Amino acid sequence: MASSDQAIARLLLKDEVERFLFAEAELLDDRQYEEWLALLDDDIRYWMPMRRNVKFGELEREFTREGQDINWFDEGKDTLMRR
Repeated sequence: MASSDQAIARLLLKDEVERFLFAEAELLDDRQYEEWLALLDDDIRYWMPMRRNVKFGELEREFTREGQDINWFDEGKDTLMRR
């Protein structure tokens, strides 16, 4: 019985997450940026490393390192709002 309760809880959570992601995508598609920004937590950090071509066997060097190398984005809610 407990496993079926867990499965139902998992499905309900999955449905909730999917609904949120679809609603978020719709806000962005409709260019409702202020409404989208309101969904974000104030301490959000949007960070994306750069990917490099590396020699075989040097996979640890493939992505730039946080705080040490250049990156595509390193922003908080304030900079996302200004953009």
